[in-house]
Amino acid sequence: MLAVQVCAHIAAHITTDERWLPAKSLAEGFSRLEEHGVLQASTAEQLRRAVGLRKVVAHGYGRVDPTFVFAAATGGLSDLSDFAREVATWLAAQG
Repeated sequence: MLAVQVCAHIAAHITTDERWLPAKSLAEGFSRLEEHGVLQASTAEQLRRAVGLRKVVAHGYGRVDPTFVFAAATGGLSDLSDFAREVATWLAAQG
């Protein structure tokens, strides 16, 4: 969950540095990067979903299914790699 939080912070920094419309939520930060061509739609969607899971785990909304959390945590590693690659590619293109 910490990795998702870090990605959200990176999204916020890019949004602020570029003077784009600020995101009103962590999930919206990924939408903002998608809108400006930093992230592919599929990556942005997966990270928005990860933010939702983060909220459930961090705030204890309802019962948390450990099997679901494990599957999301292990299966979501590729989403984090996609985020890092897409942001690095965008940054490199910025000069």
